[in-house]
Amino acid sequence: MKTSTRNLYQRARHAGYDAQFALRIAKTAERFRARTDVRIVAEPELESYFDVYGEPDGYTDIHGRYVTPEQERQSICETLDRDGCWCVVAEWFNHETEEWEQADSVGMCVYNDPCDPIENCYVAQLMQSALDAVEANDENYVI
Repeated sequence: MKTSTRNLYQRARHAGYDAQFALRIAKTAERFRARTDVRIVAEPELESYFDVYGEPDGYTDIHGRYVTPEQERQSICETLDRDGCWCVVAEWFNHETEEWEQADSVGMCVYNDPCDPIENCYVAQLMQSALDAVEANDENYVI
């Protein structure tokens, strides 16, 4: 196993992923990073977070304290201001059209680094989608 794969695997395990999923993340990311015709990009989310998820209802935290809807909304707004809200897109380069094409995407990503496969659990699948698309195109592409 390459050092970079092992390091990503260890990061995933440390983040709480089980061994099988951590290995899948590491191997997918290694294959993804070896290619120059796939990429993951984060674009600002165009929809409002609250339009999608609605207004908070409040909740009781793990310590038994009640968090009011107003406090929850304030906390969400602070997180959105700090990290932003992103649509993460997997793209592949189509050699026939010489354009980047979208393979898959996921919106409403609120992360410090929305393109990190450890921080954002959707990224490994997005990477795999881009790999699948470009490899299918490779099979059909004749120079």
